[in-house]
Amino acid sequence: MTNTYTPVTAFNAWNAYKLTKGIFPHDAAGVGRSFIASLMPKAFLPFASKLFSGVKLKSLDYFLAIDENGEAVGVTGLYCVEGRNEAWVGWYGVAPAERGQGYGKELLDWTIRTAKQRGFDTLRLWTSTGDDHAHANVLYAGRGFVKQELAGADPSHPNARFVLYGMSLRGQPTESFKGDLREALLGAAARDIENERKRLSRNLT
Repeated sequence: MTNTYTPVTAFNAWNAYKLTKGIFPHDAAGVGRSFIASLMPKAFLPFASKLFSGVKLKSLDYFLAIDENGEAVGVTGLYCVEGRNEAWVGWYGVAPAERGQGYGKELLDWTIRTAKQRGFDTLRLWTSTGDDHAHANVLYAGRGFVKQELAGADPSHPNARFVLYGMSLRGQPTESFKGDLREALLGAAARDIENERKRLSRNLT
């Protein structure tokens, strides 16, 4: 199986949005904001991303995986925070009807290769320990990602926590993520983390 990959542009953004919303049905607003931001002129991206997420991005790109029949079967993205040479995987997933056919592994491998080709030192991603993310966690570990830390409670999954993964793209040991978690958990997830931190802080005082 060999997919082709095409950037998300103004011409296919609506189809990309519908596909991604089907993969992440509870994050439709975040998906929409992400695609809109990715279509902005690059000069506006740092300001727009700062406004919506509290973090300045220097790059934000999404791609569709197209199967041999010309159908979009998956989506992936890469974003990078200003001042760092680390890429984060954004809105990575395979259409529910196409799962179990190997698309996820191929899509993730392509994402890793693309991040390396773009000269990034490290590739990172975040997910959850929720039951519906169990397969994804196995996949990330199997492709060489190293679990970095448990970041905070995931309010959308009872008794689950956010998990950070990282992979060195330069053959060195993978360094733990250092910095504000808002750099990784953009949008609603970032706000959830901040609210959890504030709640824990209040309980300790």
